[in-house]
Amino acid sequence: MGCNFIEELFYGNIAPQELSDDNRKKLLTSAWKKQTNLEETLLKRLIGEDLKLFEEYTENYRHIYSWNEAEAFVRGFRIGSKLTLDTFSNPEELLF
Repeated sequence: MGCNFIEELFYGNIAPQELSDDNRKKLLTSAWKKQTNLEETLLKRLIGEDLKLFEEYTENYRHIYSWNEAEAFVRGFRIGSKLTLDTFSNPEELLF
């Protein structure tokens, strides 16, 4: 008989992000700052068709990033729902 979702999580078969929230926030803030600086530098250097191409590239990247964020949200929500479902799936084991 296989493990339930909570046991799978316990045994490390389901691994949420390994970084703490504080570390993740610091890394993300640093990465966004660097990305912003790089984009600003490129925008100052590019002209004409190269500038237009870069702007199109960044717009497309933002769309992909947005879709990816939505997918990550859905995945996280489903994991939470599976935890909830698994918690209440065997009511006779509940301790009161």
